[in-house]
Amino acid sequence: MNNNQVLNNGINSEADDRVYSTNTLTRIAYWAMILSWVSLILNVALFLGRLILQFQEGFDFQFISLFNMVAFLSSLVVGIIWFVVLQAISEGIYLLLDIEENMRADM
Repeated sequence: MNNNQVLNNGINSEADDRVYSTNTLTRIAYWAMILSWVSLILNVALFLGRLILQFQEGFDFQFISLFNMVAFLSSLVVGIIWFVVLQAISEGIYLLLDIEENMRADM
């Protein structure tokens, strides 16, 4: 018998039943939310900076300028997608933790 078995006398606690750590999952959800906002702010700032630089250089409607605008917009769209995905991960973890907590409370 190891020390844990002797101390617990064969009784499993709620924490022993879990395969995960609620603190770790909460930390992951928290950092996913922070990273989503950082990603959105950086992508919007880069988009606005590129747009301002493009206007300062002289904005003419040539193929290259239109191609640059599409590239700028696509980088903004990618930033928005990252924001949505990281927010969904964060909220999903919180939702699953709440569901698990309610299931344990009902038992």
